[in-house]
Amino acid sequence: MGPVTEISQVTGAFFEMLGDLRARTQRLEDLVFKLGTLNETVELAAHIPRIPDLLGQVLQTTMRAVRATLGSIMILDRERQTLRTAASRGFPSDLIGDVEIKVGDGVAGKVVQSGSSS
Repeated sequence: MGPVTEISQVTGAFFEMLGDLRARTQRLEDLVFKLGTLNETVELAAHIPRIPDLLGQVLQTTMRAVRATLGSIMILDRERQTLRTAASRGFPSDLIGDVEIKVGDGVAGKVVQSGSSS
């Protein structure tokens, strides 16, 4: 019964290592994709001189990377403690306009207030 047990243990260890390798490969592929997205964003910054145009392109690139259908970039006015939409994608135009959110209000305001996205 000894050799059968050893073969079973080796087989189990092999499949465990295979599963670990697959998980690590997936994480590596994800990191490579994110690095490519970051590189694309840096390239955009070098070629788009107008900040509003750049923010729109950065948002579009980021949304594509995370497969989002809605997104916005907001700028913090520290003096007034408000957030203003600088770029948005996927929202109806009548919802965006000149929206201002107070720090602490809504999801974006709470993230700014806490200093963390988690």
